[in-house]
Amino acid sequence: MRRRDVQPIYAETYRRRVRTRKVIFGVFLLIVLLITAFSVWRWHAKQELKRYPIRGVSINQDNGYIDFESLKNNGVKFVYLKATQGATYTDDSFLSNFQRSQGSQLPVGVYHYFSFSSSPKAQFKNFVRQVKTNTGSLPICISIQYYGGYNDGSVHWKSTRENVRTLMSDIRHYYQRPVVISTSQEII
Repeated sequence: MRRRDVQPIYAETYRRRVRTRKVIFGVFLLIVLLITAFSVWRWHAKQELKRYPIRGVSINQDNGYIDFESLKNNGVKFVYLKATQGATYTDDSFLSNFQRSQGSQLPVGVYHYFSFSSSPKAQFKNFVRQVKTNTGSLPICISIQYYGGYNDGSVHWKSTRENVRTLMSDIRHYYQRPVVISTSQEII
């Protein structure tokens, strides 16, 4: 006759307790690792920001309601508001953001998001129609970024450079203000 392996009555309870303790310890360890990773990420972000002592923000309608006084109190030194994009798009929040920004005493600028598919004249007309005289105190900015299917291989840069120059010249002459370009290192 074969001998049966007899376990004590509380053996299964002991195994469950050990398993539960291991799971609890694993969850605790995971939480500690996540908190540590988040702390390191925030420290790194603060170190990166120290490289740029003058901070500004770019605002468009996707940002919702903006408290400009709060931005100023949090160390923001200037604000750029999106006015237009291409030949037809206008930022729905531009006028309300511009009016509310005036009370904060923050330097304000406006920017146009350049379109590779629209003519510079049409983009200029759209910009003037939306901005009117609300240009702020900073130079007017033209933002050039890839969008949609546009990339380095699909943009004809010779004609694009000429279009950007034409748009800059038209804006500069109309408003008698300097114009700057905001873009990525890749596009430069």
